[in-house]
Amino acid sequence: MHKLHTGQTKLAHISEARHKFISPAFTRLASEASTAFHKLQHASQTAYAEMTSRHRVNRGSYIIDLK
Repeated sequence: MHKLHTGQTKLAHISEARHKFISPAFTRLASEASTAFHKLQHASQTAYAEMTSRHRVNRGSYIIDLK
């Protein structure tokens, strides 16, 4: 029983430390990664839209110019 209690106490300390130090850093990193991903996604959508708008046909579907 004593070992279990010691283990739980250690886990509580680790958990507390993780929230104080690791979580903010991880949250910031995840936020930056998310922002970068959205910028990349937006840029690729914009590039795709610009590329396909040159090949737009009347019905609104797209064709790829293979020349």
